[in-house]
Order: sequence, then structure tokens, then C-alpha cells
Amino acid sequence: MDDSGEAGYISAVVYILIVVLTLMLMLDSLSLVVTKQKLDTAADQLTRQIQLAGKVDDDTEDLFAYLTQDLPDTESIVYTVDSAFITKSGCNKAIQLGTPFYVTVTAQSKLGSFLGSVGIPVTLHSRCCGVSERYWK
Repeated sequence: MDDSGEAGYISAVVYILIVVLTLMLMLDSLSLVVTKQKLDTAADQLTRQIQLAGKVDDDTEDLFAYLTQDLPDTESIVYTVDSAFITKSGCNKAIQLGTPFYVTVTAQSKLGSFLGSVGIPVTLHSRCCGVSERYWK
């Protein structure tokens, strides 16, 4: 009985397994790229909405919920707005004309999610800046 033939089959199976896992990881990382692009779009749209309204309010929350509702395999998606806020007309997060602000959208995802809960946690950030276009009296 010759053991070299069996060793050849075992090494071929191991090589095929490694190639398949590598391809799966590459495809899974592609989903991270798509998620990052969607986060970039969400940050851009939130920035534009805040620019026009000159404030952060319930409309901003609704837009954020709409933009992030279909993000696959993401957890704890949050956004923050950094600016010098003023209180005007019942809104305590108003931004005066010409004042810059920064919108940051952060989400947790996993690389290797095809492995179940073993995946590597990855934090994705998208940041966009804008200037308020509304004058508050």
C-alpha cells in the first residue's frame, strides 16, 4: 500500500479548502465596501438636510432612520453632529448661517460574518462637513 497517494489527496483537499475560505473572505470584505459607501451617502445626505434646515431635529432623525434601514450585517449605527449650536424658536440644536458643522456616521460590522459569531469586528466611520445656510433671527 502506497501512502504518497493518500497524502496527495489530503494536501489537495487542504489547498482547495484554503482557496475557498480565501474567496469567501474576499467576497465578505466586498460587503464592507458596499456598507462603507452607504454610510458615506448617509453622511452626505444628512449634511445636506442640516445645511438647508439649519438645525438638527426630528426630520434629521427620520432621514437617518430611512437611510440606514437596509444596511446589511451592521450593528449600533449612530450619527453625531459637531457644531456650535444655538437655541432659537424652540429648537436647541439650531446652527446659525455660515457656521460649519461636521456629521459623523459610525457603524459596527464584522469581517468574516460567514463564520457566524467568530467574525472580526470592524468599526466603519463616515464624516462629512457642511455650513449652515439658514439665518436665525
